[in-house]
Amino acid sequence: MKYLKTILKILLILVAGLLISAIIAVQVTVYIIGGGFEPTTWGIKRDFKNNFEQLSYVGEYLMKSDYSYARTDTISNYEWSYDGKTDLYGNYYDKSGKEKITDKELLDNINKLYKSKFKYIIKEYNYIMFVRWSILDESCGIVYSINGNEPAINVIEGGTVTIKKLSANRWYYYKNIDP
Repeated sequence: MKYLKTILKILLILVAGLLISAIIAVQVTVYIIGGGFEPTTWGIKRDFKNNFEQLSYVGEYLMKSDYSYARTDTISNYEWSYDGKTDLYGNYYDKSGKEKITDKELLDNINKLYKSKFKYIIKEYNYIMFVRWSILDESCGIVYSINGNEPAINVIEGGTVTIKKLSANRWYYYKNIDP
């Protein structure tokens, strides 16, 4: 009986050790794949304050652009992927494509945002989204409202979005949670 208790204690310690190891392995995997742990609301607000000049420059550029949808990220070789463009006469062309970013000042501002751990820049609907963190269908970051209204962020059905006004006009913190 004494040996049975000892064996049970050893088994419990081994199971607990394996469980803790599995939890650590999952957390490390999430950290590596997801670009780090999800930043806090305070961290996003700090990033907004520290990168306001770059966010504003890129936001203004995209707001004035003729893209209806545009996206760039840290692995796109500094290209805009786009769907739909409007020509000088206001005619909308429903086509997709890629366009190299050649504006040096724009590239400098985008690079500064990437160095500050922003992952994607997306223009769609009535907003420009600066994604700071994402994994699978969840993300958080900063949103600029093109029309001045609180942005209605496109999410997967059943997902929820939290929007909080930031200190500057038209700027918001957002967090998208998968269902």
